[in-house]
Amino acid sequence: MLDFYEKYYFFTKTEDFFNKYTLNSPTIICACGFEQRTYRIFELLQMQNPTGDVKVLIADLRKEASPGDPYYSKAEPIITSNMNKMISIINSRGWWYKVCTCNFFDESQSYVAHQELCKAIDDIKVGEAKEDIILDISSMPRAMMFPVFKKLFNEHSHANNLFVSFTEIEPLGSQESQVVSYWQPQWLPGFEPNPHKHEAETIVWLPILGFDYRRVREILEKFTFDEIYPVVGFPSSRPLETDIIVKTHKALFEVYKVPFDNIIYVPIHDPFQLALTLTDFIRDIIVSGDKTVDFVISPLGSKPQSIGACFTALNNPNVSMLAVWPTSYNPLAAKNGESYLYWIKGDIYK
Repeated sequence: MLDFYEKYYFFTKTEDFFNKYTLNSPTIICACGFEQRTYRIFELLQMQNPTGDVKVLIADLRKEASPGDPYYSKAEPIITSNMNKMISIINSRGWWYKVCTCNFFDESQSYVAHQELCKAIDDIKVGEAKEDIILDISSMPRAMMFPVFKKLFNEHSHANNLFVSFTEIEPLGSQESQVVSYWQPQWLPGFEPNPHKHEAETIVWLPILGFDYRRVREILEKFTFDEIYPVVGFPSSRPLETDIIVKTHKALFEVYKVPFDNIIYVPIHDPFQLALTLTDFIRDIIVSGDKTVDFVISPLGSKPQSIGACFTALNNPNVSMLAVWPTSYNPLAAKNGESYLYWIKGDIYK
């Protein structure tokens, strides 16, 4: 339960953590995309001298998400260059690694990108020994990140520690500005509505807002909700971020008549606080009402907020998660921002 996180720990600079803690036989799980932050975790790891053997699992994202994507030819060589940089650092340290080629969709257009990575986690027996696990979500698609995080959180309790690392990119909103098109809204693998439950009398939607209204519009065109409570990041490490997010989604308030009072503010880089806030909100509604209520979270904001959404869903059986995935990116110049490290499970909580 989330009471586990009455006290929780994360570092606003990953290098501060690496200067204080020596990793023990770590397994690093990451994805290689076109962003510069793809290999940032390995640059930071160079200041470490871990004890024991080091293993690395890399999800290779060079498969086209959308066949015939005209921007793929622009992204593919950047991903290849990033992969070469990652492997160069890994080889220079003599670490073991495996690259997992990940298809985004199956023949029925269901999202399956996580399956190869989850299989590799089982194959190398991640978490069965006393080891540290780092899941780097910087370039990992959310539909891959969620089921992988759920697997590590639920199934690998023997590991010493589970960490999540994340490097943001600059300038503000640059990731969303690179998205050319989106897929249809889909339920997150492993977080779908329970088909065996009776349909709730009230459906509450909790969209965690980012910088692109198109995803919210896609969902609202295909789904109906009884109540909507937007989740907005505040405070943020960057000035004006909250104002930009709210203004970007003005149609949510003007067209769909969502009251501004319904906004739930949570820190943009603190997944623990988001989970605690949303869990309290969900429990208050369930306890105070006389109707059955189900909740749908859409993780459309920052990656740390998405981890908080995952915590919330894992701890609340009435929660499912619905999202909209990019199918095409036009890679643009961006630079690395701060790197964060979240201590999810392990020694410090015992």
